Amino acid sequence: MLASLALLLTACSEDQPGGGRPRVLATTSVIAGFAKAIAADDATVVTLVPAGVDIHAYDPPVSAAREIARAGVLLVNGCNLEQNLLDAILLNRGDGSLLAAVSATADELQRESVEGVARATCDPHRWLDAARAMQYALAIGAALAAADPAHSAGYAERTRALVQELAALDAELRQTLDAVPAERRRIVVFHDAFAYFAASYGFELSASVLPSGSGQDPSAGAVADVVELVRRSAVPAVFHEPQFPSRVLELVAEETGARMLVLYSIPIPGQVDSYAEMMRANARALVDGLAP
Repeated sequence: MLASLALLLTACSEDQPGGGRPRVLATTSVIAGFAKAIAADDATVVTLVPAGVDIHAYDPPVSAAREIARAGVLLVNGCNLEQNLLDAILLNRGDGSLLAAVSATADELQRESVEGVARATCDPHRWLDAARAMQYALAIGAALAAADPAHSAGYAERTRALVQELAALDAELRQTLDAVPAERRRIVVFHDAFAYFAASYGFELSASVLPSGSGQDPSAGAVADVVELVRRSAVPAVFHEPQFPSRVLELVAEETGARMLVLYSIPIPGQVDSYAEMMRANARALVDGLAP
């Protein structure tokens, strides 16, 4: 799998910009966390979007162009998560740098170029399914090995270790979520980040107040529809994400008597600092809010 993904990445050079260890730029803190686990001391990993910041609303500083130009490996999520950031990445990337869309499957990369996968219109939130996060690990490991063949054995070993950790986390999450009965597995959220999570762990994503993303305000009609759904289905809790305004869901909770709890789509420093902490916190919140 690692070998096949490496062949599908964009062209790279063994000479990294600036020399020395490969410099890896990840667009999000989730991707950076995986990359750091695989890179260890063999590569330097930096993050473009600061931890806890909504990527949809992020306006990069001028210094971001310099960071992009210095990177020998550029790790993006794909499915257009990066939106306008992708233009800046492609414009400022150095000659011979390697671009990888780490959420993409090998089949997707066989059908489309890396840039095409990065810009594709699809749900980008695949990392919220721990089983799909294993694909991120494989793609990152392949990218690092392609950019730095001298340390490929170490990257491969640490990729295998990370995949095993994610598999164990996936099993742990399923065991925790067993406490929520099937008839109560309905999730109401602020924006539609949790479709992959719901499908993988046996939940129904009943409603998202802001289904089209974070760039628009929800209409009064949309809020009224969510209030009616929560009342009709007797949903005991609704969930907001800390990086988004919570007033709309507060209104839904006030109108229906439902509790308002937190689900994380990205790590938030000081609350959940790592991917594993985030996923465990989400499982506990769902049990707290939905189990009898």
